[in-house]
Amino acid sequence: MPVKRARARTQTKASVDQWEQRLAQVEAELSNLRQARVNVRREDHEEEPHALRRVEDHTRRLERATQDLNIQFKRIAQMQVELDEVKWALNKMKSAL
Repeated sequence: MPVKRARARTQTKASVDQWEQRLAQVEAELSNLRQARVNVRREDHEEEPHALRRVEDHTRRLERATQDLNIQFKRIAQMQVELDEVKWALNKMKSAL
């Protein structure tokens, strides 16, 4: 049966120390945020849903414009293929003469 290796305690201790430091930083930041409360006017609070709707509207318009551009790009690519075929046929006719 294989023997299990003992874990290094120094690494675990260092890891715990890092988490404790990070926790202290987060607690300090929360304390600062609680002390620095900003009064929000009712108008600002009521404006938030309207702003979100505008963002959603702009997002939908951007998606639609992206779709339209993709369609236009595909059409241009198709036209380029057809143009290349016409050029190829024209060059073939010129070389036959």
